[in-house]
Amino acid sequence: MTRRLDVDRSSSYLTVSFGGTEAVRAELADLVASERQCCGFVTWELEDRGDKILLTISGDADGVTAMAESFGLRS
Repeated sequence: MTRRLDVDRSSSYLTVSFGGTEAVRAELADLVASERQCCGFVTWELEDRGDKILLTISGDADGVTAMAESFGLRS
């Protein structure tokens, strides 16, 4: 996965920002499409913010923790 720039996390969401290139956008869009099928217990959203792309995963605390761990992020 492309290198993340920043992480914002609470018990109900995880937002990870990435550099906003077309290649990164395509990679994240593929990831989100796959994860929506296997991990429907959380909500997946992509948002373009100029030079950044934000991936936000939201849901209950257990789901957000599981997804944070899959990104290698510990509490």
